[in-house]
Amino acid sequence: MGTSIDSIDIAEDRDLFRHMMEKLEIPMPESGMEVIYDGNTLREYVDKAVGVTSDRPLLIDRFLKNALECEADALSF
Repeated sequence: MGTSIDSIDIAEDRDLFRHMMEKLEIPMPESGMEVIYDGNTLREYVDKAVGVTSDRPLLIDRFLKNALECEADALSF
C-alpha cells in the first residue's frame, strides 16, 4: 500500500525526475543547482551560466551552517 520506494526516489532526485519527464514527453522548465563554497567558484559558475536575463535571473540562496533539515510524511485512513 502506498507509493513505491522507486517512485519516491524518482520524485526526489532532480536527475531521475527530469529523465522521467522527458520519457513521458512532459515539458518542464530547466532546473539545476550548484553548491558554491567560495568566490572563485561563484565567478566560474556565473561565467558558465547560460540564458541569464532579467526575465530568467540567476537565483542565489544562502544555506545555514550547521542547520538540520527535517521532513515529516504522514498518512491517514
